[in-house]
Amino acid sequence: MSEHMKKVNPDARQPRRGGKRLAGKEPHHAPDTARAETTGSAPTAVKPLIPEWEETPAPQAGHGEKRRRRNMREAVRSWQESEGEISPVVTGCQALAEKAKETRRHWRRLVRERRAKRFPESERLPVQLLLLAWGMLPTLGSLLGERVRTRRKQRGERVSALRAKLGRWRIHPLALLGGGCVAAAIGLFFSSYTFGTTVLYDGEVVAAVGSQSTAEEAAALVEAMTAYRTPRLAGLSIDGNEALAGRTGERFRPAFLAAKAAGFGCTVHAGESSGPEGVRDALDLLEADRLDHGVRAAEDPELVARLVRDQVPLNICLTSNLTLLYRRPEEHPLRQLLDAGAAVTLSRDDPTFLGGLTLTEELRRAAEFARMSRAALLRCQETAVDAAFCGPETKAALRQALAEFQRA
Repeated sequence: MSEHMKKVNPDARQPRRGGKRLAGKEPHHAPDTARAETTGSAPTAVKPLIPEWEETPAPQAGHGEKRRRRNMREAVRSWQESEGEISPVVTGCQALAEKAKETRRHWRRLVRERRAKRFPESERLPVQLLLLAWGMLPTLGSLLGERVRTRRKQRGERVSALRAKLGRWRIHPLALLGGGCVAAAIGLFFSSYTFGTTVLYDGEVVAAVGSQSTAEEAAALVEAMTAYRTPRLAGLSIDGNEALAGRTGERFRPAFLAAKAAGFGCTVHAGESSGPEGVRDALDLLEADRLDHGVRAAEDPELVARLVRDQVPLNICLTSNLTLLYRRPEEHPLRQLLDAGAAVTLSRDDPTFLGGLTLTEELRRAAEFARMSRAALLRCQETAVDAAFCGPETKAALRQALAEFQRA
């Protein structure tokens, strides 16, 4: 058996991993007799260290089986000679792990190079700035959203504070009732100002009839004016928004003819909210002595020629027209009417409605917007004296005042 092992494995005397530790415990100076005994008893001493398949006689096999067994023995011997180093399986796994790490590093390097080549996509400065702006859009969007949310939060806090403050207040019923009465009074005042037939008492309003009233009510008012006439009762006027009241010339024609026959002056609010047709109704139906506003007559050249020929006074209220009718001063036809030769006066309209406007301020604006000279302004005031519904003594005093102002 020992001779067979020497032929198959010449290094059989070298102990295996387990046998090596046992051999290491033997002293190197052991006598030759002991080694001889060990060698001589090799079958019994080596038997536990030899694999089981070597102890049992192998069956008769072919040439391929013998080669396979020899290869296996050589593989086992080479692994034993490695003196306990890592097995081939572990070594292969480590090699695969190193290869994977190397592949991963290579892949990361390729990704970085690709990203470096992708941005910027162009070396031109405009393209780079465009890409930079595109990259900043998410940041700007987040900042804008944060600002909007902050404002909404602040607004909500203010509303909550206001609600809490109002919740502590209690409006007295009498205060609420008083406020309603004031609002009703204001509405009634403006409604009476907007529509109506007005009686002038020395330039002051003393009575009014709504424009929706009947012709009989207007005629009754004129009869009362005639029956109780006083020297201070000047004349009759119809004022209001013609666009809302409609064409009322036919309705109030009998009343105005009666007032004119009684010697009262007649003036009509026309040519502001209504067009040239309102001016024609005032002249043809109501036989007005003068017109309040009348600026829309400039839209009809034939009507302007008639006003110039008959020298019908036009009481133009520049500030009122710019507030209600024209958007820009250059659109106002004051300069056009003056150049055509119309009889123009400058008035201030309703001072309450226009915030306490004075006649001096109205003249200043006319001089600025219509480029009117001092002489032109004086002529307008002289026309106003001639068109006034007052007695000869009052007109003489007004003309003397204008002459003194002109000499100053």
